[in-house]
Order: sequence, then structure tokens, then C-alpha cells
Amino acid sequence: MSISISIKKLSILILWVGLVLPRLYAQDIEKLYGDISKKDSIRFSGGLSANSTLYKAWGTDNRRDPFFWTINANASLSYKLLTIPFSVQITKQQRNFTNPIQAPDQVVGLSPTFKGITLHLGHRSMQFTQYTLAGAQFFGAGFELNKEKVPWKIKLVYGRFAEAFKGGTDGFVTQDLILYDRFGAGVQLRYAQKETDIGVSIFKAKDNTNSLDTAIATALNASPQENFVISTNIKKKLTKWFSVDGEYALSAFTRDTRVDEIGLDRYSYLNNLNLFTPRGSSSYNSAFNVQANFDFSIFSVNAKYKRIAPDYQTMGAIFLTNNLREISGGLNWSMFKEKVNISTNLGHQRDNLNESQESQTNRLTSSASVNYAINKKWNTALSYSNFSATTRQVFSQFDQEKDQDSLFFLQVTSNANFTLNYATGEKVSKTSSLTLSVQDANDSEGNKSKFYNGNFGQQVSFSKTGTQLSLMLNFSSNQNVGVPTQLQLGPIFTVSQSFFKKKVRTTLSNTFQQSSQDGSKESVYFNHRFNVSYALKKHQFSANTAFLRRQSFTSGSAPFSEIRSGINYNYSF
Repeated sequence: MSISISIKKLSILILWVGLVLPRLYAQDIEKLYGDISKKDSIRFSGGLSANSTLYKAWGTDNRRDPFFWTINANASLSYKLLTIPFSVQITKQQRNFTNPIQAPDQVVGLSPTFKGITLHLGHRSMQFTQYTLAGAQFFGAGFELNKEKVPWKIKLVYGRFAEAFKGGTDGFVTQDLILYDRFGAGVQLRYAQKETDIGVSIFKAKDNTNSLDTAIATALNASPQENFVISTNIKKKLTKWFSVDGEYALSAFTRDTRVDEIGLDRYSYLNNLNLFTPRGSSSYNSAFNVQANFDFSIFSVNAKYKRIAPDYQTMGAIFLTNNLREISGGLNWSMFKEKVNISTNLGHQRDNLNESQESQTNRLTSSASVNYAINKKWNTALSYSNFSATTRQVFSQFDQEKDQDSLFFLQVTSNANFTLNYATGEKVSKTSSLTLSVQDANDSEGNKSKFYNGNFGQQVSFSKTGTQLSLMLNFSSNQNVGVPTQLQLGPIFTVSQSFFKKKVRTTLSNTFQQSSQDGSKESVYFNHRFNVSYALKKHQFSANTAFLRRQSFTSGSAPFSEIRSGINYNYSF
């Protein structure tokens, strides 16, 4: 295994931080941990679960696997101040397709904890910040020191973040597929005490050029890549009512490490940092976000700003949206001894920050909501939101000055929601709820649509007998220009009963829904569900069956039925 010199140097830095910094606070840690010989003895806890599902359909193709099962096991071994958790999952997988992404045959990992010190081993994931290391899975080792009364927080990581592609040259390969062995290392130092939290994060990853056969690399047009990210973040309460929270990150990304090395003028420190090699295929981009909070007795105000450069990337994130600028703010207000709460938000978002693309989208969002607790029994809420997006595109096939055409597109969507809840009773509790919502959408092309939804529910519970009755009425309507009006309505009735001192519980649910277009009946759905569960000390058993029947009243659409049954077992110790 070949590892670049920069990865080695960063690993040495990580080792130095992990060994030296804890010694600086060894006395504080000893005071906090005390004499571990006085702590509890060995404890072993965990659980086991097994699930299986059977499925059959008539009148249509199967919409899922006829038989599926999973087994999950988790356990935790604790001795004095040491805790070692681990888990195992076995699942029946479908293998009748070709997947070019080579996942490991076994995913095994554990994260033992020793009173604020956590060690990650095997297949794990860690979180630094959203712009550096953000949940990407690795195979290796990680270390965390996070003790509440110790101000210094440390995170270290080193491992393989991707395995080399083992498929053929005629397979389906996407542009974003990682083709080489990718190794990475990172360190995060934070100082968090009282109302101050300041941190620095460094993450470095690089592809191993020798991990992919040269012939395959040429056929797939593969190029080894390198990434170095450094980030600083701060969260500080400056006064009793004012606080700030922000992060700034810089990412140096090389798309092909085989390109010759160059010197830098703007980021000259990278020339001598020895953690990244500037090359002709390298790009340098930043990401930045800041939030200011004003918190007073009866109201609070916040303002946010975010900017992520068009080509900003980090190999430590599973997914990150770049080429984005966002400005937003909000107000929260409480009145009448917090019986009335008002919340408003306004934001603007745009892409194409460097104006190099042929299209640009601007989004404007606004929302407001009011919650009113009338008394102990009645509660109501009203909310409204508006979303508008404008997209402007420019196409030029010949001369940019003469032969140029532009396209402007506008879309507006509005939502309004109303809820009303009523609850009363103890031995016999009754709950009623009403929800109404409407959505109106239109665009500059003349497309218009309206969606209406409503439901009314009534639930009665008898605490003495363990009986629960529930009735829900649902209604929805879709109105689109040039499309027949669609209407769905129907009730859901559920009854649940406990037996044998609440050890056994049964639930029966029946759903009826009728769909129509322009007043003509289109289809009818019947859905019947039955579930029974039994609890015996640390064991829990359950079985369920669901039967669905669809009857169609339109030509060319045949009726169909399907049944799904499952058995579940859970054991905890």
C-alpha cells in the first residue's frame, strides 16, 4: 500500500496532538475520572431482532420481493469506565442486477467509550463540520476526546475512504464514481467552555495511483485526485442577548495528480505546507456561513448568510450542494404569557455565482405561522408559506452578440394550513382533530394547479379496559389546467384491544378510499390490516397481515389484490 508523504506528515501531526495535548490536561482528567477501581463491575446488555415478510400479488406483477428477512443484533460490554458497543446486521439482498460500486463484503466496526474518550475501529463514520469531514464512511481508526468539564475537544481519524474499482471496462461507470483506493486523515481541535466554542478542522484525502491497473484506468478515463480542506468555526455569545455562529472553509482540490506541480501566488502557504501539492489541475474554493442571533425576553431575531463557491468540494462529505448563496432571516414572538406564538421567515437563494453558466435560478421563500393555545382543551394553528423561483437561460450557437436567445421561467407556489385540536378526559379520553390545507401553484407558461387536503379524526381511549377506537375521514382534490379533476375520499376505522393484563394487544384497521375524475368513479381501494403482539418479560413477538384490493372502473385497467404478512421477534437483555 502506497501512501503519499503529505498523508504521512498529517498522520504524524495527528499522533502528536493525540499524545501531547491530553497530557497537558492529565491532572484535570484524573480529578474528573477519579479512582476507576471503585466503579461498577462488568455489565453486558443488548438485543436481538429477527423479521421476515411474505408477499403475494394477484392480477399484477409483484411489487416487492416475495420473501424478505433481516436479523439485527447489538450488544454493549461495560467494565468500570470502559464501554464497548458493537452491532451486526444480516439481510437477504436482491442480487439480480449489476452494480459497479464495489461495496465491502462485510461491514464491521465498533466504537468503545471510556468516560468521554471514544475509539472508532473498522468501518465507521465521523463528523467534523459540514464543509470538511461530514459523515463519509471509512475503514480505519478514529479517536474522540469529549469530556463535558474538559474544555479541549479532540477528534482524529485515519483510514481508507474508498476502495479501488474492481469491475470491468465495459461496465456502467458514472463520473462521480471513485475508482482508486482513497486514503484520508483528519484532525479537529475545539475549545468549548461556557458560552464560547472555537474550533479548527483539517482533512486530507488522496487517491493511490497504483491501486488501479493502468489499462483499466486508461479505458475508464480515470484520474487520481487529491483534496486538502481547512476550516475554522466559532460559536460565541457576546452579550446576554446577542450571539454569533459561523464557519469558514478553504478547499484545495486536484482533479489529476499526474499533472505537473506548480507554484502559487494567491495561496502561497500551500507551496510550503507539505500537506498538499499544487498542480495545474488544482482549484481553490471557499465556503462560508454566519448566523447572528438576537434573543430577548418575548421575541428573538436571527439573520443568516451562506456562500459556497461553485466548485467547492470535499472528499469527506457524502453530499454537498455548491454554487449557492443564501440570505435569510426570521422573527419569533410570544404574547399573552406564551399562549400565542408567532413565527416569520424570509429568505433568498441563487446559484451561478461566478456567472459562467448559461442559466441562473433565484428563489425567494417566505413563511408565517401562528399557534394559539386557547385553553387546556383547545389548541389551534395557522400557517402560510410562499415559494417563488425564477430561471433565466441564455443559448448561443453562433455569435454571442448577434445570435442570442433567452428564456425566462417563473414558478410560484403558495401553501396554507389550518389545524384545530381538542382533548379531554382521563379514564375515558377523547381527542378530536381537524386539518385543512390548500396549495396553489402556477408558472409563466400558464400551468396552474390547486391541491386541497382535509381530514377529521376522532379517537376514544378507555384506560381501564385498554380499548382504543379511532375514526378518520380523509379528503383530497387535485385541480390542474388541462387535466381532469381528481378526487379521493374515504374513512379509516381502527380498533385496538389489550388482553391478559396488557401482555397481548390486537389491532384491526380498515381503510376505504374512492377515486374519481370529473365526477366519474375511477377506482376503489380496500385495505385491511391486522396486528397482534405479545410481550413476555424480555421477549416480544408480533405478527401482522395486510390485504389490499383495488377495483377499477375504467377500461384497460384490471383489478388486482396483494397480501403481505410478517413475523417479528425482539429480545433484549
